[in-house]
Amino acid sequence: MKAIILAAGEGKRMLPLTRSVPKPLLRIKNKTILDYIFAALPEEIDHVVIVVGYLKKKIQEHIVGDDMANREEVVSCLSFEYSWVCAPSEYPRVSGIATIGEDRCIVEVIEKPEDPKSNMSAAGVMVIGSEIFNYTPTRHLNGEFYLTSLMNQFVKNYKVHAVIGDPRPQFISPDEIVKLNLL
Repeated sequence: MKAIILAAGEGKRMLPLTRSVPKPLLRIKNKTILDYIFAALPEEIDHVVIVVGYLKKKIQEHIVGDDMANREEVVSCLSFEYSWVCAPSEYPRVSGIATIGEDRCIVEVIEKPEDPKSNMSAAGVMVIGSEIFNYTPTRHLNGEFYLTSLMNQFVKNYKVHAVIGDPRPQFISPDEIVKLNLL
C-alpha cells in the first residue's frame, strides 16, 4: 500500500521559523513533524511518496509532511476506501474545514473559510484514489492553490469518511512550536 505525504508549502504562517527550515522539519521535543508522520504509518504502508517544493533539498536530506497523526488514526483511515482525518480546530479560519454529514462522510471542505460551518479541520492524513487528478484546482482568494479545492470536488462524487482525530497543533504561528517544546 502507498502513502503520499504533502510537503511542498512554504509554511508562511510559521515565519520566521520557516525562512531556512521547511515546516515538515520543524522540531517538537527533538523530533521533526516528519518523524511523527512516519511513526504513525502502519506496517501495511510499503511505499511512501513525498511531494516537495519549498526548500526541497533539506526535505530530501531528511524526508517530510506536516500533520501529527497517530497510528490509530492512520489505521482507521485505511479501513475505508476513501477517508480523511478531521480534528477539532481552535482556529477554523486558518485551515481547511470539513463539513461532516450524519453518515460521517465529508460533504464539503473549504480552505480558510471566512464563515466556518464547523470547527473540524481536515488534517493531513487521507486515503484517496488517483481520481483526484481528474479535477482542476481552483485558486483561493489569497492567490494560492490548495489541495482542499481538489478534495472539495472529490467529496461531491465519492463517499469520503471522516475519521475523527485527536486535537492537534495547527502550526499557525512559531509560538505554537515553542509551547509544544515546553510541554
